[in-house]
Amino acid sequence: MTSKTYPIEGYGKALIVFGLFLAAYAFTLRIAEELATQGFSPSEYFHAARAGSVFVSGISSSILISCGFLVMVRDRSDAEIQILLRIDTLTGAFNRQHLKEAASQEILRVQRMGYPLSMVLVDIDHFKSINDTYGHIVGDKVLKAFSDELKSSLRTSDRLYRFGGEEFLMLLYDTDLDGATVLASKIREAIQNHVFPNQIRLTASFGCASFDTEDSFESWLQRADHALYAAKRSGRNRIAKSG
Repeated sequence: MTSKTYPIEGYGKALIVFGLFLAAYAFTLRIAEELATQGFSPSEYFHAARAGSVFVSGISSSILISCGFLVMVRDRSDAEIQILLRIDTLTGAFNRQHLKEAASQEILRVQRMGYPLSMVLVDIDHFKSINDTYGHIVGDKVLKAFSDELKSSLRTSDRLYRFGGEEFLMLLYDTDLDGATVLASKIREAIQNHVFPNQIRLTASFGCASFDTEDSFESWLQRADHALYAAKRSGRNRIAKSG
């Protein structure tokens, strides 16, 4: 998972800016007070008022700046937590919980604007045998390397999700069924030729489906799932699509 930066937003920034303004105001009053000691003071009353303003402004600015930093730390922590809740910690792909939310939002855009949207379900063939032969630690390394291989083949606009176990889902924006099938074919070949941890070789099966205006998210996913099982039934290391 790559490191991320977060914008400074909300009350934290406002508090710091206001605190700095008060600090500048206190500093200006302090200068005025110093000038007053050189003979520029109009009266003792204004001198006392300036001194009081310097004290109050200085304390207020310190409190506001401190509160601002605390709020910023909280906001940044909340942003990091929200991102972590969307990420599968093992593979760095998005998790299944985030999938429906993201796909539902994209479906609304597709229905409004009409551009194509496709998904590809990917399942590692005979993954259980890897865990049985090499153990789960090696199996986890293979899953991470497999996820990295998938991500390296996607555009920055596309999204990769760990759907469950050794199964992944690719959400392909502005891509029709033919485009999804071509991409799946390239990835299938790349995986077949890739050497995974412990010199392991493996293959994967793919199920492709393009969103149809009659689809719900569930029916669209079901069509991709049926295509994936068709690829497995036909011998694995295959690509099937739902037209």
